[in-house]
Amino acid sequence: MSDTFEKETASATYRGKLQEFDVYVRPVWEWIEGMLQDPDLIQHFKWDACHMSKFDAQSDSWVRFYDEPWTGDQFWNIQSDLPPGAKPLLLSLYADKSKLSSFGTKKGYPVIAQCANLPVEIRNGKGLGGGRVVGWLPVIEEDGAESGKPNYVNFKRVVWHDSFRQLLASIHQRSKFGHSIECADGITRHIYPAILILSADYEEQSTMALIRGTTCDFPCPICLVPRQETHQGRVYAARTTQSMKKIYEDACNLRTATEKDKLLQSYGLRDVPNVFWELENSDPYQALSFDRLHTSHLGLFKDHLWSVLKSKIEEAGRSAIKGVDKRASNFPRWSGLYHFSSIMSVSFTDGSKYEDLSKISVFILHHLFEEKTTGYLLLKVLRCYIEVDMYASFQLHTDETIKAGQQHVVRFYKLLKAYMELEESEHVGDPSTLKSWNFPKIHFQIHLFGDIIAKGVTRNYNTKISESFHGPIRQDYVSDTNFRDVDEQLLRLDHIKYTITFIRTKVDLTDEANKPSDTGETTGSQSLTPGSDSHIYLGSQKGVKPKHGTPEDGTPKDITKEDGTTVAKLAEELGGSNEPGGFRRMLEEFLNSPEHQNGSYLHVRGDQKITEFQYLVVDYKNLVDWKLSTDHLRCNESFFNAERRDHVLVKSKDHHFFAHLLCLFKVTVGDKTHALAYVESYCRPPGSLRRKDKDLGLYRLQLQAKKYKIISLESIVRGAVLVPESKNSGEYFVVDTIDADMFLRMKSLIL
Repeated sequence: MSDTFEKETASATYRGKLQEFDVYVRPVWEWIEGMLQDPDLIQHFKWDACHMSKFDAQSDSWVRFYDEPWTGDQFWNIQSDLPPGAKPLLLSLYADKSKLSSFGTKKGYPVIAQCANLPVEIRNGKGLGGGRVVGWLPVIEEDGAESGKPNYVNFKRVVWHDSFRQLLASIHQRSKFGHSIECADGITRHIYPAILILSADYEEQSTMALIRGTTCDFPCPICLVPRQETHQGRVYAARTTQSMKKIYEDACNLRTATEKDKLLQSYGLRDVPNVFWELENSDPYQALSFDRLHTSHLGLFKDHLWSVLKSKIEEAGRSAIKGVDKRASNFPRWSGLYHFSSIMSVSFTDGSKYEDLSKISVFILHHLFEEKTTGYLLLKVLRCYIEVDMYASFQLHTDETIKAGQQHVVRFYKLLKAYMELEESEHVGDPSTLKSWNFPKIHFQIHLFGDIIAKGVTRNYNTKISESFHGPIRQDYVSDTNFRDVDEQLLRLDHIKYTITFIRTKVDLTDEANKPSDTGETTGSQSLTPGSDSHIYLGSQKGVKPKHGTPEDGTPKDITKEDGTTVAKLAEELGGSNEPGGFRRMLEEFLNSPEHQNGSYLHVRGDQKITEFQYLVVDYKNLVDWKLSTDHLRCNESFFNAERRDHVLVKSKDHHFFAHLLCLFKVTVGDKTHALAYVESYCRPPGSLRRKDKDLGLYRLQLQAKKYKIISLESIVRGAVLVPESKNSGEYFVVDTIDADMFLRMKSLIL
């Protein structure tokens, strides 16, 4: 476990006066050593880059996939440049200022490190092996008289890079020559530390790359895209340490300051040497990474797409605003998706809410704009943006999904161009009212899939993970400091909290190691469908109310149990089916169908007992990362004081269909218990695909002619969300953006 912070000094000269600032650093190498010598952590380290592939039976070929950093090309390239037998220790660094006080008068500037050799579940966690505050940079107060002047901005950049120089001092020489260390597993490894990932928003990326920001001629920290072409979606020459360092050195050799500045300005560079040039295998322009939070959710969507759409809705009048808020409020609830009561008069600080708003926006706005209007074209742009962002969210990518994502990026820029041209044609006389679409964040999608190929999926470098450190720091500032000289107090609190977490983790690991082996006995609730390999679990039996308190073994004490219902009573409650025989006949036909009938004909009596349930758990194989995912579904008359009956995707013999859960139940007929559901079923409307559905990526459904069915719960693939097309149309849209699996599943689903 690393020691507490050390106080260092960063200095820079401005207007002939040397100024010094306090920098607090936890030596990065000591933090690395602490992890390498931890016996509970060393087993999780990945030391070698690898190209991972999975056999695809459909294409009869091996398909490469990318998830963790060591499956990307950059890990491979760095390791290839090391001496034989040497191992890379690759870092991810995040830096950003944070407001500590309510009014923003006091700020903190933490630097958080993660080890890219550890799996994402450990690396992105807060415990052992998780992200760690390794530095606290100085915040230079703005000088009203100097703010914005090039020399003053350069002065602040010198301080920032000199501060980072202190932070990286312990790995500077080791990045060049390596360091042999005996790890906790008894193996001595020759380690070369390097920076694989720099995670930051645009402002910090500009500081890290030492470019001049949004208004310079080349505002991208990664490539040399001209400022006026950021919306074009073209690929330009990449910045590299070698090329940018040469330009800086050439500029320094020029005779006058004017010539020097002109050369640097022609590449968007500042007159400051970059600290990352001093580390081996740590090219900052390759390490800078696509940030979904600030680039997409808080940038392209919040500040641009949603902002323009919102203004167009407001132009449509009060009724349009009310209608949009109502559709947002009535949108079906789904676990993990924020439910909005209104959206037109509310702004959010949380990027996750804007992510969720983008997912539902097309489904609540599709009816507002006529075809060939700017509003309609902007909806097409928005839908394409959402598709790109859905691909960006994947926790595993293959060559095929990367190719599909890249195609959507190309389409996004084409649609944006069409929208801009139409918008310009409608504002010929007043071009000043046009919104500019030339800004760096709209260009960054060009780099999205290159980053995935180089460094794995976006959750490896999304700032959302490290920004979660800011909340506890702000809380510590308010509750546990005296508001004076707070930097040392906050860092001491950080160390104390980490020590507590470290001890707690060690105790938990010891308890787990000493835990008696599983005897195979189980206690607690049943409510499972028959069969040990079932992926369906029933719960919340209707009429069963647990009493308060449980015995020591954790199982329920006693329960108050009402008599189960009967087939006749349930048929009366359900109503709805006007077919001869109704529910009872349907149940009997289902049980005697060829795929379920076993032996003699089964008769269902009206007094046959039935047990109803209100909760359904569905496990399924996620199509994105091939791991197990789980949906928690409800079929409840009153769930948090509102009716909640979820939708599901069902697999029949030769196709899939969507269904609305009306009743979950178990019934025992003969010697067999059946777990079933009574549902409304949906199908595709007849005829060809409508233009709007094609343009906006909508999957339209309608109720089947014989809409009521009984299905086996085992035929349910996963949960789903269906939203009405409009109040009285009787048609619905499948919300394919609720998660990455549903998004990918709908691409190939045959209904």
